[in-house]
Amino acid sequence: MGLVGIILFLKIWYVHPDSTLNRIRTALDSCRSGDTVLVAAGTYYENIRWPSTAGIKLWSESGPDSTIIDGSNNGSVIEITTGVDTATVISGFTIQWGYNDDGGGIFCDSSSPQIVNNIIQDNTARYLLYFGNGGGIYCRRSSPIIKDNIIMRNSAGDNGGGIYCRENSAPIIIGNRIEYNTAENTRGGGISCNYSSPFIKENVISGNKGLIAGGISCQGSSPMIDSCTISYNTGGGVYCDEGSQPELHFCDIYGNFYYGVENVDSTVIINAEYNWWGDKTGPYHPETNPNGRGDPVSDWVDYEPWLGSQVELGDWRLKRVSSHPAWLIHGPGVVISLPPGCNQAFLYDAAGRVMGRITAITKFRLSPGCYFLLFISPKERWVEKLVVIE
Repeated sequence: MGLVGIILFLKIWYVHPDSTLNRIRTALDSCRSGDTVLVAAGTYYENIRWPSTAGIKLWSESGPDSTIIDGSNNGSVIEITTGVDTATVISGFTIQWGYNDDGGGIFCDSSSPQIVNNIIQDNTARYLLYFGNGGGIYCRRSSPIIKDNIIMRNSAGDNGGGIYCRENSAPIIIGNRIEYNTAENTRGGGISCNYSSPFIKENVISGNKGLIAGGISCQGSSPMIDSCTISYNTGGGVYCDEGSQPELHFCDIYGNFYYGVENVDSTVIINAEYNWWGDKTGPYHPETNPNGRGDPVSDWVDYEPWLGSQVELGDWRLKRVSSHPAWLIHGPGVVISLPPGCNQAFLYDAAGRVMGRITAITKFRLSPGCYFLLFISPKERWVEKLVVIE
């Protein structure tokens, strides 16, 4: 009976251009926790400030091609500063023509919604001509799930034409096309990471522009970049400074103007093993690989071994998953070693966040719960489940 009572209180608010409920903001403000706002096809000229109500689902009825939220260059299209988590969903819209100091399309401050299956285009973050961050999406102290979107033709006066992450943000960025975005005066045309470590997987990051790093910029940041296509970006593919230590594996990195991967911090080495650099001879480096015909790399980049052929998007999927029971370990101190033939491994929590890299013998301090180990060898990758008990 209690469960039935809960279900009955969940409500779907239907927004239609020709109905009395014809504004998305009005429907959102009417919601209780867990309600859904379903939006009919049409163009809605709004600048939405998200309410503090938890768990609202904002869905389009007909998908992003026919359901448009247009900010009229009058502020962020959607601004979320109310501390919502990933129970909040924005899905199925074209989000366009936003203009604000930061976050022209979607502005997230201390908020972590799911942003799924949208087209986020033609938004601008700019003030005083040369400043402004996160043309498409802005994240400050936020960890949204950004999945299966098209993020294109957005611009920022400063950093992060497509996506900007700052102050310990850790968004999960999976399966997006991030193309033709511009960071006009500084870094990260596609994605800019400022003291943040997002999980970036299976994205196409192509045709973006930045004075520094057209593709991905890492400033004091250590994102995991896995199975992405990073191509034809002006200003370089990936740029790292201020102690950044991203991990790049199983990516196609080619056709970028200037470096494929550049690291200007001599105190750290970037692990960029197992990537395709546009040619079977590997990346070009004047001293360590002068015959390489792929995208060039700077000093302090570990690029060997490299892949001898292109990774088709989707090839990242595991070739095998362990069929035997999960490892059952008493915590909190857990010691993990690499099995024979395995070059490296990564530890993930149940939400898919990277907990750390395993080299030789590595010790972790883990709370009780479920974890996953991704093992990588030259020929295959596989996953083992790890359960830590008290």
